[in-house]
Amino acid sequence: MPRFAYTALTPAGEQVNGEMDAGSEAEAIRRLQGEGLLPIRATPAAGARAGRKPLGREARARFLEELATLVEAGLPLERALALLAGRADRGAQPVRDLSRALRDRVRAGQGLSAALHGEGDPLGEAAAAILAAGEAAGKLGPGLRALAEGERRSAELAASLRGALTYPLVVLCVAAVALLILLGVVLPRFELVFEAMGRPVPPLTRVMLGLSGLLASYGPALLLVGSGVAGWTVWRRGRGGVSDGLAALALRLPGIGGYVRAVLLERSTRALSLLLQSGVPLAEALPLAAKAAAGPVGDAWAGAGTAVRAGRSLSDSLRADGTLPDVAAELAAVGEETGRLGPCLGTLAGLFAADAARMAQRFTSLVAPLLTLVLGVLVGGVVLSLVSAVMELYDLAG
Repeated sequence: MPRFAYTALTPAGEQVNGEMDAGSEAEAIRRLQGEGLLPIRATPAAGARAGRKPLGREARARFLEELATLVEAGLPLERALALLAGRADRGAQPVRDLSRALRDRVRAGQGLSAALHGEGDPLGEAAAAILAAGEAAGKLGPGLRALAEGERRSAELAASLRGALTYPLVVLCVAAVALLILLGVVLPRFELVFEAMGRPVPPLTRVMLGLSGLLASYGPALLLVGSGVAGWTVWRRGRGGVSDGLAALALRLPGIGGYVRAVLLERSTRALSLLLQSGVPLAEALPLAAKAAAGPVGDAWAGAGTAVRAGRSLSDSLRADGTLPDVAAELAAVGEETGRLGPCLGTLAGLFAADAARMAQRFTSLVAPLLTLVLGVLVGGVVLSLVSAVMELYDLAG
């Protein structure tokens, strides 16, 4: 739908500016008049929507929770956003900026969903659609609360995985520093001693010295490549997510692929459930749910949307595709038969969330002993090479 920038006057004579979606300039003017404003002009908006950086999952959950609480308490939306703009924590500048921008748009006459759309959908297109349906039904507060609960569950799942991985990663970093010191500083000194004495270096020590040479030759390049990949991934996430190609790669990784798949399934299924329970038609909700995932999971929801628009049922299209687990098609069929597709998909999202939690626990329970074994072998090899060199020197001195 085209977007129009407008300038209008309030009954008090105050000039307001904003943007809205409308089928034509005449429709935009009629909507402004229906809101009690005196239109001055309405013209097609220049350029694309504002590309505001998306909020992190924890920040989205907190923003939605606080806004839902204020709206459910009876505060007007504009005042609730003004309170959030002033009460945001010192370190939550993105939340403060978003609240202020939304407040200005709401003050100019836009609804919350239209204001989010004008800011580049920083909460996601599915969230904007859910809030639009809630506004149309006069249930903005419940819509905000449902979104907040979904974001909170996803944030807690991600936080639990990060917490479980903290200890193994700290151990890995400390051991890596120790190995670098041993390989790059200590072992080469023994090589110099043996060369000065005109004696061959012990075999195990020679192997470790070769590893040290490889590290010195290729270590900086590997570090540069790794830093570039990490920076690119962070940049992609800051612009709204990881690409389909990266998601497809993560799905193929042993150990973590199942977890990533379960997370994508939970996120997209919950978005679809909320959209349907908010009153969004299934054919319109499926493409939005597809954007909440990536890779094959997102493609499966998008394909289901095409099939539904062609007249097929959701359950049949999911069975024909075969990408999603069988339980998805079965629960979709139950929901279609009972007329409770939205709640059934909510139950399905809970199942996927439980799967993700189990996989995260299993993965992290295996990471620590595996890292300990690998690091033990590496450190043990370096220590044995040092002991071998020391014993050789001792025999020479004797």
